[in-house]
Amino acid sequence: MTKEDLDYLDRTIRRIPDFPRKGILFYDISTLIKDGKAFTKAIDILCENIEKNIGKDGFSKVVSIESRGFIFGSAIAYIFKKGLVIFRMLSREFFRMVVLSRPT
Repeated sequence: MTKEDLDYLDRTIRRIPDFPRKGILFYDISTLIKDGKAFTKAIDILCENIEKNIGKDGFSKVVSIESRGFIFGSAIAYIFKKGLVIFRMLSREFFRMVVLSRPT
């Protein structure tokens, strides 16, 4: 990952001022996702960081949260050949939520 890579990704993200209300700057990643080169680079960078910090065998599942997380989580799970666990906001959960804790 280089500064040029990060600058390129940053340029592909659309910024929408005052959305959804005044004073909020919304970062729309749909423009990054629709750009094949940018989306591939983003997934590559995420996977490089996971491999560097956790390792390929340091986890058994990829957990992704809500809609944007599903997009990136699916690609990461595919690359690492891991299962995908999707989490939704409690109000949208159709199944009983299980709370997991990690041993310290």
